[in-house]
Amino acid sequence: MTPHKTELLVLEGSKGGGDKRARHVFLVEQAGSDFTFHIRDEGQHERLCRILEEKGEGERPPAMGVTSGPPSELKREWHYSCLIEVLSLQLDKDDFKREEKAVVFLKRLINRKGSGDHYDRLRKVLSRETRARLKKEDATDGELLDMAVGDLNGLSVADQEWGLSEKTPTKEERDLLAQLEDDKVAHDRLKNHFGFCSRFKDSIKPLGERIRSGRVLAALSCKGRVWSLTFRRQETGYGYAPSRRLDRTLNSIEEVCSTLYEEIFHAVGRCEDAHDRGEDSECGDGTKGAGGDKSGKNDPPYRELIDKHRNKKLPEMGGLIVVAGSTNSAKSLITRGLIHLYLGNVLKGGGGRRPHLVTFEDPIEKYFADPLAPAGPKDSPEARVDYTPRQQRDDTSGLRDALRDALRQTPKVFFVGETRRNRDWRALIDFAGTGHLVVTTAHAGSLIEAMHKILFATQAKTPADRNEVASRILAVVQLKRAEVTLKGAKKKPGKSLSVLVPAVWRRVPRGVDSLTAEGLASILPHSHSPEGRPCSSLGRKYFAGRLLQLAGERLAGERFGDEKFADDLKAKATDWDLQGA
Repeated sequence: MTPHKTELLVLEGSKGGGDKRARHVFLVEQAGSDFTFHIRDEGQHERLCRILEEKGEGERPPAMGVTSGPPSELKREWHYSCLIEVLSLQLDKDDFKREEKAVVFLKRLINRKGSGDHYDRLRKVLSRETRARLKKEDATDGELLDMAVGDLNGLSVADQEWGLSEKTPTKEERDLLAQLEDDKVAHDRLKNHFGFCSRFKDSIKPLGERIRSGRVLAALSCKGRVWSLTFRRQETGYGYAPSRRLDRTLNSIEEVCSTLYEEIFHAVGRCEDAHDRGEDSECGDGTKGAGGDKSGKNDPPYRELIDKHRNKKLPEMGGLIVVAGSTNSAKSLITRGLIHLYLGNVLKGGGGRRPHLVTFEDPIEKYFADPLAPAGPKDSPEARVDYTPRQQRDDTSGLRDALRDALRQTPKVFFVGETRRNRDWRALIDFAGTGHLVVTTAHAGSLIEAMHKILFATQAKTPADRNEVASRILAVVQLKRAEVTLKGAKKKPGKSLSVLVPAVWRRVPRGVDSLTAEGLASILPHSHSPEGRPCSSLGRKYFAGRLLQLAGERLAGERFGDEKFADDLKAKATDWDLQGA
């Protein structure tokens, strides 16, 4: 497969001119927030060519791309935590200021009278099908905008000669074009791209907003000839805003976070509070629903139960919380939501020292708050905490150093962006044993696999070792995403909804005792528990029922309306539970 042609642009300094480090900008064909592109390592490629010529083994290998920057810099500077900027020559829906405004703009375009201006060329590039749908479809039709964007991307081809507008291009645009003077095709394509966007700036975001910043994993491929760069866009802004968006999903991130917070913090908190008071019951208030018990007909609505418990101040907790899952399983969003809810609980105590959040990331994907402007809205937990974000290599040499420093920073929460190495798991378990709350993410395909990673990394082979580790883990969460189809009309297929279905192990007495005695064999999914004896492992079937209940309550009904959808989701969740997934 021939890698995509790209240009590596190295621009010295940033917009403000204060940062003297090199700014790496890649001009790529792809649009979107998560993709892989390639550049050729010039030195490696030429060296291989010379070897092949000396051995007489045929023609020189074809060039795998074009680069105008020294690839050796990548070897020296680039690693997993690199943040880069990507400028795409293709538009996508995110490049428009608002989806609705973009479609209205296109609708007006095809009805525009007159000729001889740049609108004519724009109308001609729209396909017949797109023009027909623009005349009759609703202005918020997302599929229609996709079609139109695909047509508009044809305007940047080099032979279009769209050219810049009469207005002088910005300094940023001039700098980018200057880097491509030796490559006429790339120069003309970028010039056309700028010209088109400048003419329709009312609908298309400015250049600065369309350059995507993100992290990259740069890895050699093709026997050392090609750099493969996998890019993921960095989140923008500060703080955690609980997402209530329901775009083809059954539950919002806020609902999933609230459910996990209820089933972890409140169940464990009540058990530990009852134990501290010397009570026999393992749930301090004797309630059932939040402890993992089977919900009955007389139970209050689940959302009402969550809101009721949220208003109660929980004791502060220590231990390790692991949020595991595959790539793009919303691990980071769920983790941030749990930290947000816990900090809100800590702040209920009032007075005293402000809670301190310390993070260690590689790289920092999104700031929990603006560290340079701690004062903010008083209703936001992030605005009332001390916040120390640390990035590996830039702020500290490694996790162990960050944890050692944190012992004197008295953090209420210590967050680790992702844990991969065995020695890091041991360090987190040890730090969690000091009474601090530690939260991290990890890659794991099942709840058992996530727990196995921890036990293996800490060499917990005996019951005594497992007891030590289990008592320091507050919870392990594993996330899976299910795609289930809603029942449609007779001649129209149903819409597919995405559901984030977790499974959880939590630190309650039964769970610690079972994990100590039986190891991983004790992690069996449950959907209910006897009163006062909450189970440690909550299966996906249980969470599927709770999430359906929340969806039904949001829709002001007693249960979710689509019976087949609910049955299909529960069947899939049950199947996962039986498979140990």
